Amino acid sequence: MAEALIERGKRAADPAVRASTLTAALELWRGRPLEDLAELSWFKEQAARLERLRHSTERVLAEARLALGRHMELVPELDSLVEPYPYDKDLHGLLMVALYRSGRQTDALAVYHRLRDRLLDELGIDPRPPLRELETAILRQDPGLDPGPAVVSETRRTESVSAVPALVERTAETHLIDQILNAAMTGQRGGLLLVEGPAGIGKTSLLEHARVQAEKLGFTVAGARGTDLEVDYACGCVRQLFEPFARDPAVPAPAVLRPASADPATPQGEYAIINSLFWLVHDLASRNPLLIVVDDLH
Repeated sequence: MAEALIERGKRAADPAVRASTLTAALELWRGRPLEDLAELSWFKEQAARLERLRHSTERVLAEARLALGRHMELVPELDSLVEPYPYDKDLHGLLMVALYRSGRQTDALAVYHRLRDRLLDELGIDPRPPLRELETAILRQDPGLDPGPAVVSETRRTESVSAVPALVERTAETHLIDQILNAAMTGQRGGLLLVEGPAGIGKTSLLEHARVQAEKLGFTVAGARGTDLEVDYACGCVRQLFEPFARDPAVPAPAVLRPASADPATPQGEYAIINSLFWLVHDLASRNPLLIVVDDLH
């Protein structure tokens, strides 16, 4: 039940829905998973998988609450979360943003310096570019780090797409997204857009802007959220993206459900899956422009 709630919460576009669903899922946790059976090899592997699932869920929940403007209440919680994960750059980045938004710029920089020193002393490596860029943004008090506007709920969004607020200090990025969508809508070439940056900087909000604008223009939108648990759930993102269309009775004969061809030129085995996905995407894009959105890509 907890895993089903986690999957539903991570796929929710609305940060308020994401936060409430993931909170409910984590409340079902009681101590270490499978603690009494962890000495048995299969259960040991499952216990490790469930522990990684809980850790990844706590991080996504923190991101959602940060998007909702709850940075001050997040600071002590993130402080305790980073302790058992001293090398987790995403959690440290979230803590830095929460501290900065709480008016504690010096403390935010101290978190970065402690992590940098630990990585250098114990692993001989530097923090990765997104975290270094976050430090620079905090030093120069980048307006992009400031809390965004109030989040529009899913209910209000269905009433009026125009109710979606403009993103603070993201005019250039939203303009680029709109350009790509308009080009696809008018029959020009599609495009690939990568949004990169440290945790809490607003990547999910930009993707949400793309999704809302695409739906407004009449696109078919397929969405998924990546996870570091992809190794435990083969093709997890692919399932999130396309399973709803394969199950939708309104979608006529989706390619993924077509029987295997007897033609020797048709890919077989594992390549048949890739071939079917190609034709499913082809079928979807032939009816309307298609937007594929993957958040937190690994």
